[in-house]
Amino acid sequence: MTMVTGATVRNRAILLFMVDTGLRASEFTALNIADYEPRSGSVTIAHGKGDLTRTVYAGSTTRISMQKYLRTRDYTGDDPLFTTVEGTRFSFWGLRQVVRRNAERVGIPCPGLHDFRRCCAVTQLRNGMSLAHVSSWLGHQSITVTRRYLALTDDDLRIAQVKSSPVDRWYGK
Repeated sequence: MTMVTGATVRNRAILLFMVDTGLRASEFTALNIADYEPRSGSVTIAHGKGDLTRTVYAGSTTRISMQKYLRTRDYTGDDPLFTTVEGTRFSFWGLRQVVRRNAERVGIPCPGLHDFRRCCAVTQLRNGMSLAHVSSWLGHQSITVTRRYLALTDDDLRIAQVKSSPVDRWYGK
């Protein structure tokens, strides 16, 4: 959240999109305009890991940010969804630079690109999405792979127990 404060329109859209969709950096940089449907927020990943296709969705805040960003440029359906200042497709390292510069700007340690993916997965789980849905969202072949992303804290476990304690439920607490 801190990184988007004061970010440019483009960079805000990039950062929110990365967290909201949980895409791999390679999936993110491969997106074209035609892969994103702004009304529903659907994002089609045509060639995910293992060359699998899947769809994820951007939330309303991210869609608003995307709308502002897309108004700043001219494009056709074959154009990259996100472009550099020069108007070219982002490389992994170019995307990494956007994250690094925004982290430096707000004075926080620079997260890795994959950290946005993990943040998406953990937050979805904390917010009530099932493990099976998170696994599908991330494009994993099995839930075992997804569990690696979900190193929950003791506080997560305490909160889960408060919400789901069998004995407390019996006694209406």
